[in-house]
Amino acid sequence: LLMPQMDGLEVCRSIRKDPALSEMDVIIVTGYPEDPRLEEAAKMGFSTVHPKPPDLKALARDVEAFLAKKRSGKPWTALDSEGASKVETPASA
Repeated sequence: LLMPQMDGLEVCRSIRKDPALSEMDVIIVTGYPEDPRLEEAAKMGFSTVHPKPPDLKALARDVEAFLAKKRSGKPWTALDSEGASKVETPASA
């Protein structure tokens, strides 16, 4: 969530405020996976988090799940490394 000029939470807020982007799915890749600010991001619907360095197979699965959701119009659910559901993204506000 630490970035130059605008932090990740501000990016998330901007995405949710912009009608053209408000339904966008976002995967957060962070060096601080225990950062309490991730709770605020999750409340905005950004609950898919990968620690740095990301497990590339898990990241690819989440990207594919996002793309499949986009193609099908169904709600997206993240899967853990064993394929079990771990996080369901909340509906956009």
